[in-house]
Amino acid sequence: MRRIQISAFISFLLLCIPIEGNISADNIPHNYGAKGALQDKNITLEEALHYAIQDEYLAQTRYDVVLEQFGRGIRPFSQLEYANKRNIQELYSMFRKHNIPIPRNNNDVVTFLTVPETIDEAFRAEMRYEINNISMYGKFVNRVDLPQDVKRLMSELRDASRTHLTQIKTEFNKY
Repeated sequence: MRRIQISAFISFLLLCIPIEGNISADNIPHNYGAKGALQDKNITLEEALHYAIQDEYLAQTRYDVVLEQFGRGIRPFSQLEYANKRNIQELYSMFRKHNIPIPRNNNDVVTFLTVPETIDEAFRAEMRYEINNISMYGKFVNRVDLPQDVKRLMSELRDASRTHLTQIKTEFNKY
C-alpha cells in the first residue's frame, strides 16, 4: 500500500512540474545514473553502486553549475552541495566494504547538462532530478538480492533526497 502511495505522489509531482527549458535530462546517456537505473531490469550490487555514484556525481555537477551561474549563496543549492559530498563519501565506503573499485568522477558529466538561463529553470529541473533520484534509490531498496547494508544506505539516501525535494520546493516558492 505504501509503495502505491509513493508512486502516486511521484506521478503527481511529475505532472505538476513543467519540463520545458530546464537542465536537459535528454543529454544524459541512457545507461547513466538514475536514468540508467530506472531502465535497467537486472541490477547487480556493483551496478547499483555505480548508478548511485554516477547520479551523485551528476548532482554535484548540477549544484556547481547552478551556484556558478547564480551565486554561491543560492539556497538550497549551497546546502545540497555540502550534503551531496557526504552522500558520495558514504557510497565510497560501501564500494570499499564490498571490494568494488570506485569509479572516478572525471567531470565528463558536465557535458550532459545545459546551463539553466533562470533560477526558476534551475529549481524546476532540480525537482525533476530529485524525483528520479528518489525513484532510483527506492528501486534499490526494494531489491531482495542486495545486501542489507547497501539497502540501508540506499534507504538513507532516498530519505535524504525526499528532504532535499522538500527544501527545493520551499525555496522555490520564495522566488
